[in-house]
Amino acid sequence: MKNLSKLIYSLIAILCFQSCSDEPKVPGDPLQPPTVIADRAVLVYMVADNNLSGYAADDIDEMKTGMQSSDVPDACRWIVYYSGPDHKPRLMEIDRDGNENIIAQYDNADLSVTVSRMQSVVSDFKRLSPARNYGMVLWSHGTGWISESGSVAETIGSKNDVLSPLSFGSDGYAGKRMKITSLAKAISGDKFEFIYFDCCHMASVEVAYELRHATNNLVASTTELGVKGMPYDANVPLLLKGSYDMAADNTFNFYNRLYGTVDKFGDPDISSYGCSISTLYLPAIDALAEATRDVLAFNAVLPSGYTAVPHYREAVVPGGNMFDFDHYIRALCGDDTRLYTLWRSQFDLVVKNHKTTPRVFYLNAADFSGLSTNIIRSQEEFDSEGDKNGYRETAWWADVVSTVFN
Repeated sequence: MKNLSKLIYSLIAILCFQSCSDEPKVPGDPLQPPTVIADRAVLVYMVADNNLSGYAADDIDEMKTGMQSSDVPDACRWIVYYSGPDHKPRLMEIDRDGNENIIAQYDNADLSVTVSRMQSVVSDFKRLSPARNYGMVLWSHGTGWISESGSVAETIGSKNDVLSPLSFGSDGYAGKRMKITSLAKAISGDKFEFIYFDCCHMASVEVAYELRHATNNLVASTTELGVKGMPYDANVPLLLKGSYDMAADNTFNFYNRLYGTVDKFGDPDISSYGCSISTLYLPAIDALAEATRDVLAFNAVLPSGYTAVPHYREAVVPGGNMFDFDHYIRALCGDDTRLYTLWRSQFDLVVKNHKTTPRVFYLNAADFSGLSTNIIRSQEEFDSEGDKNGYRETAWWADVVSTVFN
């Protein structure tokens, strides 16, 4: 009995010592050993059960190459949530040897664009990969603030679906999507160090404002992004160092080198359509919202004959209504250079860096500023079309646009 008592006391002492250790650890899956807190962990949320699945496999291979680079810092982890057409969704770590190690699996493959699934994955990611800093890459289709409301119909069950408004993600060939408001609900409060959108059209002021409570730094494209996405082999080490701005430059340089090239048949190469990419600082966006309200209060009606600068192609996003933000505001300010200068000073605090090729997917990029916006041109348009594609659900609508048009 005495020996049993001593054994019990010994076990209690060991548990107390472990719980008071200076090196925090967390319990993981029973098959997963306790994990020392890393300096930085990056989660790639890859919704690839769609016509991009082949490119997903290529990108995962690039990630493996990137993780084997000598530039990868020691105290870091690269985690991928992968939802593809071939198996159940899984959470896996890509280690320094380029191996895939599954750390969690999920049922119901078509739930990847739900708030509950994304919250579960983020929770599992942080529990199984505790770190002092977190980054996130969102990988799939994207159409900015535009939700599926009012979108063109797709051929359900076909693998040749027409792209249509969806916000973020396209999960399964039934076309399940995630509104930007739902994305914000899923990750706001998690405060990622950065969020990098490896998809199209997400550098809109509506998206940035919606995600201001989820991250301080956002990397995204106002336009379509080439199907090859970012060059992960070069960007993995940078993102694990927290150098998201340099990763954005890498992506631009990748497409800029290919800009205008042709394939062996003399047709434009699939990656030759250019690139427009921005790095946004979101703690400054509340001041930009206030400055925008000031401009709209001064004048909300565009001059007759004004031609907006589109960041989308009608064939890809019908009725997209994503236009250059700076070009729009300059038109509203007219001859009032002081008002425009004040607004632009706030804009420049948000758009920290922007690079673009001369044309992007056939669009003239001469007036691209690095941030797009929806345009409400008049009270009549506000009344008749303000709710198009779910615009009235956005926080930008509630806090900025609706304060003028009401």
